[in-house]
Formats: sequence, C-alpha cells, structure tokens
Amino acid sequence: MRQLRELMPICVEGNRRLGRPANPPPALPDQVLHTYRYDYAASNRTIIYTLTYHATLAEDCSLLERIELNAKLRSSKGSCVIDLKRKTAKGVCDASGHADAPPQPPRGDAASLQAALAPLAADPRMARQIAALRQLPGAGKPVEGARRTIAGVECRMIEPLAGARGCISRAGSFVPTANAARGMSLYVDVAKEVLVATQARFDLPLDPAIFTPYLDGGYTISGKDAK
Repeated sequence: MRQLRELMPICVEGNRRLGRPANPPPALPDQVLHTYRYDYAASNRTIIYTLTYHATLAEDCSLLERIELNAKLRSSKGSCVIDLKRKTAKGVCDASGHADAPPQPPRGDAASLQAALAPLAADPRMARQIAALRQLPGAGKPVEGARRTIAGVECRMIEPLAGARGCISRAGSFVPTANAARGMSLYVDVAKEVLVATQARFDLPLDPAIFTPYLDGGYTISGKDAK
C-alpha cells in the first residue's frame, strides 16, 4: 500500500508532462491484496476456494482492480483446478467430485516430507534449491512449538520447511492430510504473506456439491474424466 501511495503522484506528474491522461482514483483501498480462503476437508478429499483481490496502477494512473475466484479439488485420485469466473475446470474433474477416492495415508513424518520433495529434487532446475532446503533445521521433521488458540480452536505452531510457519489443528474425528504437517492450517506465514483463520468448524455435514462446483452448468471441463 505504501508503494502504491508513493507511485501515484509520480504517475500523475509523469503523465501530465508527457501529455497523457491522468485519472487518479478519488480514494485508495486499505490494502492492495486481499485473499479469502475457504478450506473444506472430508476423510478422503479436500477442496479449497480462494477469492483474491489485487489492485495496481493502470497507465492512466487509475486503479486497476482484479478479482480472481478459484477452487482446487484434491484427493489420492489427483487434482481438479477450477476457475469460477471463467467457468473452466482442468484435471481429474469427475462427476462425483472424488467421492470414491481412497483415503490418503497419514503424512507429516520425515519420510513423507522427503518423498514430497523427491519430484522437485529430480528436476535439474530445482535440484540445488531442494538440496539446500534439505539441509535446513527442521527439513527432516516438522518442529512443533507453542500452542495457540485461533478462531476458538487450539493449534500447535509448526515450522516445517524454509522458515514457513503455521499453526496446525488436529481437532475433529479425522485429521486432514492436505498439509505437509498433518492437520488443518489455522495460520500460515510464508513469503511475507499471512493467512489467519476466522472460522473453524469440525465434524459438520457437507453438501457433496461443495466438491463439484464445475457441475453447476456452463463449465468447460478438460483433462482426465472430462465429458
């Protein structure tokens, strides 16, 4: 936000000197980036809905605002990436929303973390970076820290890799396996971006349609199981 405020008068003055139009907005948003994330997890599948708002300056110094609406369905069958604005779905996007996927085995131990890194390590472009990550403290096993309460739920601070921090809850009758450290993330701090849960509910019935937004009509589905 500070950068946007600093660039605004520079943009306006520069455009006026060059004889170009300058249309600065009457007001600026509180933040240039908002991300709202909604995680839903069943015993054998997860889907994450993400709404992202991003504001930048256009060439005429007006505010260029972009909103993205996406979802990602994951299970042991694979993943389906969904663009809710463009109405596209790509990947393993079957009619059941992975309802028949075998449950994934528990993850979070040293072996599973190293297994997750193996495909990246095999890529020559990433081999050096992955080798460095494996040498970092905590790269072999997530390091558990203090307990916190977020959104009324107790979680344990964990630092799994490369300085990424999170608070993981293992509440509920089953523990999701979507994270490198088993559990539901209520707090994530990585690469200067922070996500904090505002609500957390466990053992609630879910409408199966929550896992199949691409069946709502008008979607172009490509990839495995596309019809």
